[in-house]
Amino acid sequence: MVCELDYSVERRWEGDYLKEKCMEVGLEEEYDAYLIRLRLYYIEVFLLLHWIVVLLHSGFLLATCDPIEFIHVDVVFYVIAAVSITGLMCINLIEDLVKRHSWIMYVTSVVAVLILVAVDLLTNVYHYHEHDWITGSFYDTYVILMIYMFLPIPNILAPLALGIVVSSIYVLYYFHYIASKYKFEISNKKNLNQLVADISHQFCLNVLGIFFRVMREILVRSSFLDRHQFVMDDIWLRNARAKEKLFLHSILPPQISQPIQNEIRNRIALAEKHRNVQFVSIGERIMSIQSHPDVTILYADIVNYTHLTTTLSVKTLVTLLHNLYARFDKAASHFTVQRIKFLGDCYYCVAGLINPDPDHAKWCVELGLCMIEQIHEVRASQKVDINIRVGVHSGGLFAGVLGATKLQYDIWGTDVVIANRLEATGVPGHIHTSERTLQFIEDHTYTVLPGTKAAIKDPYLLKHGILTFLIAPAEIPDRISFRHSNDDLESTSSMSVQFSQRSELNESKISLELRNEFKKMPVGPSRLRDKFKKLFNRKARNEPEKDVDDFQASLKFFFLGFTDHRLEYNYMRQPDYMLKFSILFAWCMSLSLISIELVFRHDGEDESYYIGSWVIFSLSILLIITWYKKICYWRYPEDGHKFSATEFNNKINFKWRAELKKKQREARLADQSISILLHNILPAHVVDIYLTSLAKHELYYESYEMVAVMFATLKNFELNLPSLRVLNEIISEFDRILLFYKDDYSVEKVKIVGCTYMAACGLDIRLSSTVSGRQSGHESIVQEVLRARRSINSFHRYNKLLKKKNEDIVFVMTAFALDLMRTLWMCNESYKNIPSDREMFSADIRIGISSGEVMAGVVGASQVHYDIWGNAVNMASRMDSTGVTGHIQVTDETASILHKCGIKCNYRGMTFVKGRGILPTFFVAIDENFNFQYINESWTSGHIEKSSSSSNELANSE
Repeated sequence: MVCELDYSVERRWEGDYLKEKCMEVGLEEEYDAYLIRLRLYYIEVFLLLHWIVVLLHSGFLLATCDPIEFIHVDVVFYVIAAVSITGLMCINLIEDLVKRHSWIMYVTSVVAVLILVAVDLLTNVYHYHEHDWITGSFYDTYVILMIYMFLPIPNILAPLALGIVVSSIYVLYYFHYIASKYKFEISNKKNLNQLVADISHQFCLNVLGIFFRVMREILVRSSFLDRHQFVMDDIWLRNARAKEKLFLHSILPPQISQPIQNEIRNRIALAEKHRNVQFVSIGERIMSIQSHPDVTILYADIVNYTHLTTTLSVKTLVTLLHNLYARFDKAASHFTVQRIKFLGDCYYCVAGLINPDPDHAKWCVELGLCMIEQIHEVRASQKVDINIRVGVHSGGLFAGVLGATKLQYDIWGTDVVIANRLEATGVPGHIHTSERTLQFIEDHTYTVLPGTKAAIKDPYLLKHGILTFLIAPAEIPDRISFRHSNDDLESTSSMSVQFSQRSELNESKISLELRNEFKKMPVGPSRLRDKFKKLFNRKARNEPEKDVDDFQASLKFFFLGFTDHRLEYNYMRQPDYMLKFSILFAWCMSLSLISIELVFRHDGEDESYYIGSWVIFSLSILLIITWYKKICYWRYPEDGHKFSATEFNNKINFKWRAELKKKQREARLADQSISILLHNILPAHVVDIYLTSLAKHELYYESYEMVAVMFATLKNFELNLPSLRVLNEIISEFDRILLFYKDDYSVEKVKIVGCTYMAACGLDIRLSSTVSGRQSGHESIVQEVLRARRSINSFHRYNKLLKKKNEDIVFVMTAFALDLMRTLWMCNESYKNIPSDREMFSADIRIGISSGEVMAGVVGASQVHYDIWGNAVNMASRMDSTGVTGHIQVTDETASILHKCGIKCNYRGMTFVKGRGILPTFFVAIDENFNFQYINESWTSGHIEKSSSSSNELANSE
């Protein structure tokens, strides 16, 4: 039989469980050290109270007793006893001595109790024999409470034994007192009742002492567990914030990242408060863009990169790129140049962006020369045929982030395009710079040559009247070299090292911080020695106030009420999980007190019998109710309980609990924001794998047999702030569409480059081949994908061909591209109705898609960057750059797969593709309503023309 009542919460408030947990988390030693501090505080309080009691008692005796000379002996004995007890207790104030010899606490406590009991009783014996006074004991109650509350006796058994001994001594003395007073007529009912009442009184005192000890141990142990969790959560929060800052600053500069960081946290908090409410609408999204009028831009492009992506293995390519870009990053950091990002073979950065620098042009040129040296070193050491073109131009730009996901720092502006064109029209192994950049560099010693013929003919450079020059590399002895050892080259990025260092919590540091926190734990409202020092020392009184613990400052000195009334209200409303102990204590005390009352009642018909019986009955009902779950737990113990550290409900620790919950909430927000940031840097499936690679200081890379890649470029955008605001809205709408594809079909946004939106489908190796049973937010997507998969299956059955893996991702990517075109059309229609934006908004889109093998990995030193490489990526980029606005251009292979999906593709013709020559390309057939045009799925006639037939058709048309 099993008890169905949940006893887990109440279990956390029991001494044996708390002791077990303290030992489990290694707090027992610190707990013992804190108990010593707590006992020292209690000794201080006891000595103060004892002297007050002795002085008041002595004064009262001297003022009321007659003849007064009889009392002098009492006063002298009381003062001598107080001095002796003070001396004994002060021994316990030597912490090191007590820690080495714990028996001192027992011996001094027992001796102090015996001294006080002896003085109390022997003075009475003295008066009985000398003055024939029969007096009762004065310190019996005081001594019992002193044993349990103030004396530094550990545990509960020792004070219980001492309390029983003292109570027995006083009961025996009371027996002697009654015998002496009433001439040994003990058999008298009245005298016997008095003895019973005294025994009940002693019983009540010991029950009170035991209750105090039990409650104190529970509360102190709970405070330790709570403080331990408080410190660990605080460390967790700091570590989470450090990781959050590290990740965020790896993609965004601080001045851009802070508002985004705050916005992420605010949205998380709002989402928790108002579930199922969308707080972001068009026109209300983040657009963190800043203007920088005086900077220098550097573009660098690796020559022969396309050949590398098609000939090298994944590991070799990722290692090569990582080593190369790590060199560039370190060089950029040395010259205080901000790397923006790299796009496959293109690396671009800006000088004077984060911090204004009058020498920004010089540093960019120096960095360019250093990059040329680095590429020569890598070419010689790695035996690869690569070179580099560098373009440098000075001017102004806009910098910031666009969109709602994959927030990556980027730059825009006319001068940015000019720097890009200088790189494209440059010469490998040289820096192609503008006249304006050279004007910024005074007294240079560079070898300057005339610009290239390609630059003279470039339409964009001609339009803006850019005069260009070449700077040839030269051997300069004092130029800083960024050569690396083999170990450096094979290590992961500096961010990886920083992350792993911050992620691996230093155990010794945590232990030290825990010890310091436990030392700060208050043992009372204030230290009495500080009060007395201020009271009697004028110099100390004039000293400035020391910093007061925030938790103690939140409490009033009298009655320990919270200064914050809301906190006091919440404290009063919290459940009391130790109520069962209080009810048990009240039941025992009531039973004893009622028995005492009944002893002295002589009238058997007195109504006190009925009142007492009703009180006992009521408390018994409460006792059964409060202890029922405990009894059930005893009878049917549950195995495998798992309990967390818990807080206790005294005033100080209630405030700790409030602070703890606040820190836990902040840590949770930081943790969630880290997750959001990570998913804005890396694809979802890469996050966990990448973190594992970081911990092992390994490079992360992967290879896929089939991935569909899309480049979508928005056209007709002026590179000014109003146009960027519109661009931000469009990109954000694209990101919203991405949400429908991301989870169910693994469509990932890779990056945004200027006005180009890059995405890929199939980067998740866990990509499922079925969507049955899955709920999507866009039903039409589900239906279209199912139709495409049925069509692929029918095609392979009809042609008796072996089905290739994941061919349906090409259709998913194309469907996403079509949705982007629909979204842009809707944006166009919306902006037509806005007079202020009508003239500047006339955006159009061209899209290129390719599919095939793709390599992916995380590279870079100063900033983590996930990128993909391969022929499919190169071809998708070329399909975009050679495409036509309003169309989706695809390669021959991609068109064949779409044909299997039942999608019609129109042959465009033979198109020159950079790096590949003349190739056949196709436009995806789309009607005027932005819907696919489907072909006959009977597979009995018609097939997309092969490359050879495409060439014949082109020849016939010519």
